[in-house]
Amino acid sequence: MDPRPTRLVMLRHGESRSNAEFWLSGTATCKGLTERGSREAALLGTALRADPGLRPDRVVTSSMPRSAETAAIATDGLGVTVEALDRLIERTPGECEGMTVDQYTEHYGHRPWHDWRLPLSPGGESEVEFAARVEAAVADLAVTGRGATTWVFCHGGVIMAAADQLMGIPGGLAQPRWAAPANASITEWLRSPADEPDGPWRLRRYNDHAHLVVAAR
Repeated sequence: MDPRPTRLVMLRHGESRSNAEFWLSGTATCKGLTERGSREAALLGTALRADPGLRPDRVVTSSMPRSAETAAIATDGLGVTVEALDRLIERTPGECEGMTVDQYTEHYGHRPWHDWRLPLSPGGESEVEFAARVEAAVADLAVTGRGATTWVFCHGGVIMAAADQLMGIPGGLAQPRWAAPANASITEWLRSPADEPDGPWRLRRYNDHAHLVVAAR
C-alpha cells in the first residue's frame, strides 16, 4: 500500500456573536455562535462528510467557544474525539477585549487593525507574536499528523497566518496577503509522502464555502 499524504484541513468557525454584533472578543468574552453560525457549522459538516478522502484521523479545535461549537456541530455523529488547543485561538486583542468597534474607534482614534503589524491594543499580540504562535502550532500538527488527515477548526487570522507559513512567504508586511476566509469555509493543504518530512505543501483549495452558497439559493 502506498504511504498516505499528510493533509491539514483548516476550517473557519461559523458566524459568531462578536462577528454579527461588531465587537472585539477574546477567549474570555467569546459568546460562541449565532443561530446562523450553528446552521453554517452543520452545512460545513455535511460538506466534509461528502468527501470520503477527508475522513479525519484527528480533529483539533481552537479552545475559543465559537470554534469549539463549530467543531462539535460539524463532527456530530462521526464518533471522533475533538481536542481543544489554546495555541489555535484567534489573535489576542489585549485591553480592548469586549469593546464594540465604535467604542474602540472612539477610544483609540482609529479603526481596529489600522496597522496589522501592531497589537490591537496594549496587552494584545503583535503580528510577529501571533505568527510565531501559529507557526509553532501548525508545525506540530504537521509532524504529529504525518501520513494522516487532521481537521483544524480555528479562525480567519489563524488560517491566513498558516497560509503564509505553508507557502513559505516571509512576514513583515503591514496587511494580510490573503482574502479573509468566509465563515465555515474549508482550506485544504496537502503534502505528498515523497515530499516528507519538510518538502513543499500544496494548496488544494482556499476559502471554499460553496456549501453555504448552494444552501442559500
